[in-house]
Order: sequence, then C-alpha cells, then structure tokens
Amino acid sequence: MKFDENNTEYNLSKLDEETYENKIYAIDCNIDRSVMIFGGIKNILWIKHSQTEDITAFEKYSDSVIFCKFVDKNTFLVAILNGEIYKYTLNRDIIEDKSFYNLNNDISFIEISSSDTEILIGTITGAIHVLSIDLLAEHVYLGHKDEIVSIQKYDDKLYSLSDSYFIIFNASTYKSLMHKQINQGYSMSVLGNRSICLCDASGIQIFRDNTTLFNIRDTGRTESIALSDNLTIVGTDQNIFFIFYNTTFSYFTVNVGVNKLSIISDYLIASSTNSEILVFSLSDIQSYKVYKTDVDIIYDFVVFGNEVLIAGDSGISAIEIDF
Repeated sequence: MKFDENNTEYNLSKLDEETYENKIYAIDCNIDRSVMIFGGIKNILWIKHSQTEDITAFEKYSDSVIFCKFVDKNTFLVAILNGEIYKYTLNRDIIEDKSFYNLNNDISFIEISSSDTEILIGTITGAIHVLSIDLLAEHVYLGHKDEIVSIQKYDDKLYSLSDSYFIIFNASTYKSLMHKQINQGYSMSVLGNRSICLCDASGIQIFRDNTTLFNIRDTGRTESIALSDNLTIVGTDQNIFFIFYNTTFSYFTVNVGVNKLSIISDYLIASSTNSEILVFSLSDIQSYKVYKTDVDIIYDFVVFGNEVLIAGDSGISAIEIDF
C-alpha cells in the first residue's frame, strides 16, 4: 500500500527521498536483514527490501509512527503516538495477516518485554497496558497519575516509573507492592537481587528495599540505561556513567551526552547528542571509537552485524563500525 498525505495512492515515479527525510523516530530490520522498516512524523511506515533496494510507503496512519519492531523474520509491530498498535505478517510483499488494537490514549513509553511475549506500554495519563504479542490479551495497571517514562517486568513484578512516582506492582494481582515518590522521573532498570537503578532530576540512585546503596547527584537528564554483568551504564544528556559493583560501588565518567545505549556482545554502542555513534569495548571503557552520521538528532538505531541503521531528524542512514 502506498499513500500520499490525502490518503490516496502514491505515484511511485514521484516518490523521492524528500518524502521520508524528515524526523524518523523508529527503525528496525528483520533477522536476516532482508527487510527494513522505519517511520516518523509523516505518519507513514516505510519498507525497504534488500533485494531491490526500493523504499516504498507501506501504510499511512492517523498520527506519527513512534515504534516499529520485528518479532520474527516476517512479523513486526508498529505503534502510533495516539495509541494505535498494529501487527503485520508478510509473505514477500503481501500482508498475510494484520491485527489492530487501540488504547485510545497517547503513548509515552513502549517496549517489548525481555521474554518477547508481551508489549509494555505507558501512556501520558499514567495508565500502563501490557498486551500479549498477538494483541489478543490486555492487562491494565492503575496507580500513576502522570506520564509513564519507563516500565520493566521481572520475576512476576511490574516495575514502573512516571514523572512523580516509582511503583512496583504484583504482575498477577495488579496490587501495588511499593510506592515511592521521586523528583521528575527519567528512567529506571532492575539490576537483579531486588536492586534497582532509578534516575530522576536529583541524579542516579541504586537502592534495595527502600535502602539507598549508591547515588550520584546532579547528573543531567538520563536518556538510557544498559546492563552487563556487574556493570550498570547510565547515559545522560551530559555524560555516560559506568557504575561498577564488586564488594563496593565505584564509577567512571565519559564526558559525552548520549540518548540511547545498546550492548552488543562485549561492546557498548551509543548514539551521542552530537549525532555520532560511539563504540566502546567493555574491557577498555576509557577509549572509544566515534562515527559521524548525517541525520542531525539521532532518535533510534539498530545494530546488525557491523552495520548500524540510524533514524534521525533528517531521515535515515547506515554506517559500518569496527568491533
């Protein structure tokens, strides 16, 4: 399907790069890199097949595309800002199956669970929706009163962070197990052994059962958290903090602002606020490689082999990196 802004079909001879070179918020590719999908402010999901290299408009929506992710080689999910969730299964270029779910609420956070069986969704009003990956079952958790910024499911508990509260729910009973007021929540991650890394306007805090184990004050706005063994990596708009734990906590700071972190094997891949891709070896974090991009602000990226596919303010790009 190929649509223009009036929801009528495109003439493909008139489809050029300017159509999709504007604020692309999400990008992904399938497991064998044969299909790439991306979308953003133009309310269109674009699809690119590696065999032809053609980029075509796949679907036109009623709001911006903020999330797209493959769940297997031929099936992917798409989320729209206004709360519409779609699941597509392709057979070559043909839609073999299509499912739809509407939250009727703007999305502020969305992520596939670590088990790959559920979609964790937070809304601007504070409601949390957990959808099965096939969009057939929904669970709703209530308790927050403002925008959800982070959700994680771990050991039958649902961990959630909003602008003003951190709440742990029993995932099965929906009951609140912990309710902690915070100062403008940014991000959080469960570290295991009941420990939690929580980041807000006050800084970075690691705590267990309401007891603070470690904190760093005035760290800037946290954009992303990544975990590797006894290492917690917190990326803010000012610095990257590598927080180590053996018998005590210590940390090392790299003075560069980032907006997304991803660990691939023994490497950390980061997108900087200067439109760069940074590559760290986790065995030597004091040095790193820098790769320039041409997308201005980076909103999303995905790593496939030694290639990084990038979505940004001025479209999409792909760069090769060295590990």
